[in-house]
Amino acid sequence: MKPACLGLLVLLAGIVGCVARSNDTPPKALDEGSMQKLDLKKLEDELYRHGVAAFRRLCEAHPKDEFYCFAFYTNGEMNYVGVTASTYQGLDKVAQEYKKKPPYMAMSIEDLRLDLKWSPCDSPLHDNAENDLTALDSLMQAVDAELSRRFDLKDDGKSFKEFEAQVRGCFASALKRIDGEGVFGSGDQRKKVVANLLMGDQSDEDRIGFAARVNPSESVKMLKQDLEAASRLRR
Repeated sequence: MKPACLGLLVLLAGIVGCVARSNDTPPKALDEGSMQKLDLKKLEDELYRHGVAAFRRLCEAHPKDEFYCFAFYTNGEMNYVGVTASTYQGLDKVAQEYKKKPPYMAMSIEDLRLDLKWSPCDSPLHDNAENDLTALDSLMQAVDAELSRRFDLKDDGKSFKEFEAQVRGCFASALKRIDGEGVFGSGDQRKKVVANLLMGDQSDEDRIGFAARVNPSESVKMLKQDLEAASRLRR
């Protein structure tokens, strides 16, 4: 995937951010009436169809790694979508790389792992063009356009929030269907994995809240505890 980190992870400030796919050409203009053509059930189905294939590809490419996160990845405008994933082996690797940099030499490997663990942009599996679900570009651009249209309505954001919730529901339903295929593991192993919808600029509350919709309680507890510990580390 081509979203790039904004200064990678700004550890001391506690800010994680990524920008949109840097190598994309501008999206094609949508014809009038495209919003009426936007089928949210189709969006869910396509997220499921392409997502399950992409997540399986990641697992097959790293059969010896222990995955702890699988996620759809987008931005605040929701004008594109891809997949991302994180493994403990990748986390160890990136923590060692940060340890060599002057700003982070004083931090322990344990603290670096904690602060980097839920930063999707720092996962070695994140920056891969194959992770971009370009087949969904037209659907996601229609979502972006509809969000923009509703944002301009003078209804105190009611229509915007309503549609945004519907789109998030598509992501949640697709992840649940993928989970039903056993892609994220089963039994005790599944309880150690978080499936999520991630964005470059996203609050911890949003990550936890969405995760609670699609994961076992044990997975959500792990995410919440890790994010709280990382927040304390930055104080």
